Amino acid sequence: MSNGIGAPLPGFDTQVIPGRCKLYFMLAIACFGLLFGEAYVIGQPIDDFDVKGEMAKIRGGKYTKMPSPDKKSIDDHQTVTYEVKNDTKRELLFLFKGPNEGALVVKPGSSESTDVLPGVYEIAVREREEEGSILKPQYERLEFVRGTEYIFTYSSVTIDPCSIKAGRARIVQGQAVTFEGIVAPRAFSEKELEQAEYRFYFDDGTEREWSKERRARHIYSRHGFYEAILEVRSGGKKYTSHGVEIIVDRKPLAVSLGAEPVNPVTGQVVDFTAIPNVDTEGVEYKFDFGDGKVREWSGKTTAKHAYSSPGRYTPYVIARIGEEESQSGEIISVRRRPPIEVYLTVKPVRAKTGENVHFSADQKVRIEGTEFRFDFGDGEVSGWSTATTAKHAYAREKEYIASVKARLGDMAADSNPVIIQVMADDKQVVADYEVVIYAKVQRTRGGH
Repeated sequence: MSNGIGAPLPGFDTQVIPGRCKLYFMLAIACFGLLFGEAYVIGQPIDDFDVKGEMAKIRGGKYTKMPSPDKKSIDDHQTVTYEVKNDTKRELLFLFKGPNEGALVVKPGSSESTDVLPGVYEIAVREREEEGSILKPQYERLEFVRGTEYIFTYSSVTIDPCSIKAGRARIVQGQAVTFEGIVAPRAFSEKELEQAEYRFYFDDGTEREWSKERRARHIYSRHGFYEAILEVRSGGKKYTSHGVEIIVDRKPLAVSLGAEPVNPVTGQVVDFTAIPNVDTEGVEYKFDFGDGKVREWSGKTTAKHAYSSPGRYTPYVIARIGEEESQSGEIISVRRRPPIEVYLTVKPVRAKTGENVHFSADQKVRIEGTEFRFDFGDGEVSGWSTATTAKHAYAREKEYIASVKARLGDMAADSNPVIIQVMADDKQVVADYEVVIYAKVQRTRGGH
């Protein structure tokens, strides 16, 4: 038996069965096979045989298992019929030895059949090339039963120089996927493969830069459909894989409520924050402050509210996306607002004419909405404002008494007076000092 290129095969006569052979081969390098490091010619089908869904995986140029053929009963003939068809672009050999021995040459796109004597055969398939085949026959035993037709059906696919494998194809947002880059052995030389670098694109706007590490781990924080891609480069060559699809399901919606401060006084503004466990895109929020006041549905995650009466409140926030809702609350203890107080700090208290003097209105408890008015003692007065600082320059050499007044609602307070000594520009100013005296609280009924 011949291998089709002039050299006899071990254990075979140099006989090629002619004529009536109807051989159907469809040679496949399935992408599945790539995961096991098989041998290939880049872009050409060579090594994997897919027979009606069954795989014969080739490793190092040898298949590990010959797929079982389909078979059907025919008339009770003394011979056994088998059929095969080859629609690949390569010429193949179907090898067998047993009661009969031989090799069938199968041209690309041809189909043939033949009859053999019943009995136990060793069969193999190999590629026929002018320079020899990378497939070394490794025979499997198969019993041909009299009165049976065996049909060997093969399909072929083309494999890529590189591919990307995902550890999990479907996750929940916030979970990680481990990717692995796989390279066909003939894509690079051995030296190039050792120096190969890998880059992963995760399709969510991020990537893993070039590295010799062929594995990458990535967390998807947003739900959706993604297609990760691998690039491999070495020796001036670069390959790009087809994408692997990743489905990221949205987490079940949950929300928590943050509040600052949680122990405010009446009139003090509380900052509320809705904290969802998912990406905020598409999520709406409704704040109920627990005192009958509500901030209606909005995409904003923050809200502000001031309580007018002391007490214990349970505000909550509702988050929704589509028809799914989640609710979370917080306990707020509101204390009665203390009388306001204010004290004045001045720097410097000894200054030269024309020099800026800085004034600061301070409070032990800062209550949102408190307004201040600075009296600089030289006839100049600032307007009412929530600003707690001011600056002023004195034009004349003199001693001045400055103060600040605070007001909030029906309450008002005057600060401590501060004496400011202003010297002419050509006179020496002694060391700076300041005096702070807490103000007494005043409650007023009219304007301030």
